[in-house]
Amino acid sequence: MANSTGTTTTTGAHVVWESPIFNPGGFADEARNFVYHLTRLGIDVAIRPVGLNTEFFRAMLLPEQRDVLDRALTLTAGDPFICVQHGDPQAFHADPHARYVIGRAMYETDRIPPSWLDSLKVLDEVWVPARFNVETFRASGLEIPIYRVPEGIDTDQFRPGLPPLVLPGARGQIFLSVFSWQVRKGWDVLLRAWALAFTARDDVSLVLRTYLMEQPDRPDGARIIDQAIDRYLSDSIGMRREDLAPIVVLADTVSEADLPRLFASADCYVGPSRGEGWGRPYMMAMACGLPAIATRWSGNLDFMNDDNSLLIEVEDLVPVRSHHPEQAAHLWAEPRVEHLASLMWQASQDRALASRLGQKARSDMVEHWSWQSVAQIALDRLHEISDSLPIG
Repeated sequence: MANSTGTTTTTGAHVVWESPIFNPGGFADEARNFVYHLTRLGIDVAIRPVGLNTEFFRAMLLPEQRDVLDRALTLTAGDPFICVQHGDPQAFHADPHARYVIGRAMYETDRIPPSWLDSLKVLDEVWVPARFNVETFRASGLEIPIYRVPEGIDTDQFRPGLPPLVLPGARGQIFLSVFSWQVRKGWDVLLRAWALAFTARDDVSLVLRTYLMEQPDRPDGARIIDQAIDRYLSDSIGMRREDLAPIVVLADTVSEADLPRLFASADCYVGPSRGEGWGRPYMMAMACGLPAIATRWSGNLDFMNDDNSLLIEVEDLVPVRSHHPEQAAHLWAEPRVEHLASLMWQASQDRALASRLGQKARSDMVEHWSWQSVAQIALDRLHEISDSLPIG
């Protein structure tokens, strides 16, 4: 940890972060930003990479961020050190060399898997991003301390006025959605609502920046997802893709430098998720001044409300669509398709409303959710822990 004068000790890093680092997933993005911004606040953080990491994705990071992360990969643990284990709780473990172990976790349903309780009990405390998970973790029987440490957004990187990316196949007003291809993200809800809201005659487009779970760089990912969309429209809705306003699949990885420009290409962001631990892409869109449409349930409600967003009403909490036995009793939200369709239509027609929501969203992100502010919350807690540890 930094000493009282703000300088960093040289006996090794006193915070060690175990996490995926170089992939497009949410945990990796979070970990990169915590490490980068804690470093900028004056402490050394060593990284122990776990899970999926690719050199391809590393090369697409911003040079300044990549340099900080590369240095963090070379650092050794100091004595004593605090270990932050950030990722799948089933991989959490007691670290005999650490003086204190924190787990960074989240979950998207109304409770956590039963097996997580044993994994989490080996920790000294757990950090969750949203009030939603403070409640769900505690209601599931977790007895160790739970602290809310939110996610943040780089409001200098994600901002209005950037040159947009060119999106071949898109036309008119663009609705953007960014997600991994899984049922929880509500892609089926989105397609049904799109079919209700617009026809091929409407000058709008739906752009899906999506990728296959565990295979984000698969070369034929776009083809596989396009086929799934066509099959769903035909089998479940009874429509052909050409009957609808354009649906464009963008499966190629977007570099960190170009990601804000992707949001700059859109007029509205939409994500009818059935459950979120937090909801990074909503924050990216809101920081760029876009009106954002999201489900009125789970972690995203920490920063989304009726003043800065369009929130989709929920039909009910329904059983999770999963074959995993640990999710047998879990519930998540079912967004109301007809309400989503009406919100998208409203966003396309009422430009004054869209502009007002986008301005308020941007203002809220700058005022309350910058990574600098969030990293300071984490740093303050790390200092509290460090000060409470016995010496020697």
